[in-house]
Amino acid sequence: MGDGTVDRRRFIGLGLAASGAAVLGSGTWTARASLRWEATEGFPGRPNSLQLEAPDLPEGADVEVIVSVHGPDPDTPRVELQRVRARVVGGEARIEAALTYPYAARVPGGYRYVGQVSFGGAQVATAQPAVYAIRPWWPLS
Repeated sequence: MGDGTVDRRRFIGLGLAASGAAVLGSGTWTARASLRWEATEGFPGRPNSLQLEAPDLPEGADVEVIVSVHGPDPDTPRVELQRVRARVVGGEARIEAALTYPYAARVPGGYRYVGQVSFGGAQVATAQPAVYAIRPWWPLS
């Protein structure tokens, strides 16, 4: 083996190590990542933000962020509100995202806002949504 050739076992071992790195490379950042809302209770239009903590993402990583709301309207139960890119610095990123009301008319019921961050084919989502409810109102007769 001292003549510069690589024996079969070493060649296979190096090949497996390289393929393992390729498979694990982009998805492993999610193992220690978290995405959370600054405030989990709100009201329509409330300013809020998402905080991404991902220590295993490379410095300066450009991540895609999607904010959507799940509401009570059966015709449009999920509405995508925002799709932006954010840069990770020091394993963290902060994304401003108001709890925008998704419908043109008043629709009573519960509203759940969720965030999702994607990078390199892997993603992490908010463990707890930001929520509020709109109660039905009855005009006085």
